[in-house]
Amino acid sequence: MNKKSILVILLITVVAIAGYFIWKNQSASTPERVIIKVGVLAPLSGENATYGDATMRGLDMALAEISKKNEYKKFQIEFVKEDSKLEAAKAVNGIQKLISVDKVRVIIGPFGSSEVLAVSQSANQGKTPIVSASATADAIATAGDYVFRIVPANQEQGTSMADFVVNKLNIKDSIVIVALNNDYGVSLSISFKNRIFALDSKIIYEDTFDEKAKDFKTLIAKVKSHNPKFIYLPDHYNEAGLFLKQAHELGLNCLVGGGDGSYSPDLISIGGSGAEGFYLTLMGMDNSNPNTKAFDDAYKSKYNQNLDVYSAYAYDALFVLADALKNLSNEELKKVDGDGFKTLLSKQNFIGITGSNQFDANGEVKKGFVIYQVRNEKFEDTTN
Repeated sequence: MNKKSILVILLITVVAIAGYFIWKNQSASTPERVIIKVGVLAPLSGENATYGDATMRGLDMALAEISKKNEYKKFQIEFVKEDSKLEAAKAVNGIQKLISVDKVRVIIGPFGSSEVLAVSQSANQGKTPIVSASATADAIATAGDYVFRIVPANQEQGTSMADFVVNKLNIKDSIVIVALNNDYGVSLSISFKNRIFALDSKIIYEDTFDEKAKDFKTLIAKVKSHNPKFIYLPDHYNEAGLFLKQAHELGLNCLVGGGDGSYSPDLISIGGSGAEGFYLTLMGMDNSNPNTKAFDDAYKSKYNQNLDVYSAYAYDALFVLADALKNLSNEELKKVDGDGFKTLLSKQNFIGITGSNQFDANGEVKKGFVIYQVRNEKFEDTTN
C-alpha cells in the first residue's frame, strides 16, 4: 500500500470519527421528544362505525402532519383508542379506563351528544379534559369545566334548518317533527320548533322514536295522515336511512330534512331512492383558509373518496391540542396534566380548516352550519 492510499484511509477515518462525535454531541444536546398520550373515544365498530372511521381518518392525517412540523418537534402524540360504539354506557367504561388505567392527559371525543353528557362526570371528577369534534346537544355547554367541543350547538343547527324551510323552501305550514328520542334529537327538535314558531309558521304534528328502531311503518302512517309538506327528522344515519326507505315505499312524498347525525354515505345506501333530495344541516368549513383546499386534495388522494366533514373536524381537534403544547419546554411538557391541558385549551384560538377554535367560558366555539342535500347519491352543499 502506497503513502497516498494510507493518507486517504487516515483522512476517511478522521472524518468518520469527527462526524460521530458531532452527531453524539448534537444528540446529547437535543432532548428526546416527550410522549403525549391522547385518548380517542369513538365508535370504532358496530353499526355506527362510519362515524369512527371518519374520525380516525382525520386524526391520522393530522398526526402525520404534526409529526413532521418543526414547531411540534418537542413532543410526539400517541393515540390510546377506546371503542364506544356510540353507546353512553360503553363511553363511560371507555373514559374510566382511559383515565384510570391508561393515564391519558386529554381525550378527543366522544362522538355523540348522549355519550358526551354521560362521560362528563368522569371527565370532571378525573380532571381530564374531553374535546368533542362532533357532539352538538345544547346541554353540553353546561356539562362542566373539563368539557370542550369545536362544533357549534344544536340551538344554531335547528334554527338554521327552520330558516331554510321557511325562507328558502317557502314552507310555512304543514310541518311535522319526527325526532330521535335522545339528547341529540330532542334538543334539535326544540330549537327547530322554537324558530318555526318565531317565523309565524305552523307545526301540525310531533312524534319521537327510540334509538335502533327498525320498523317505522306505523309512525309513517300517522305522519302521512297529516299530509305534511316537510318532515324534520333529527336522527342518526341508520334510523334516518330506514325511515326514508320505508317512507318512499309507503308513498309518503314530501320534503324531509335532518341534522348532522344523518351525514354518512350509509344514509344513502340504506335509504336508497328515498334518500334522494334529503336535506341536512352540517358543520361548515373555512373555505377562505388555503389549508382547507390542501386538506381536501390530500384527503381525496389518500382515501380515494370525497372529504368527510367529520374527518375535517377531528383533524382540527388534534391540531388544537398540538398548538396548545407547542410553546412549552420539554420539562413543562413532561409535567402537563389534565388541569394543565384545561388551562391551555381555555387560552386557545387555533385557526383551522373548520374556522376559529377559540373556547369561551363554557368550552364552546362560535361556528355556523350549512345546508346539504342528497343529489345523485352524493351530499352537496346547497350554497354552491
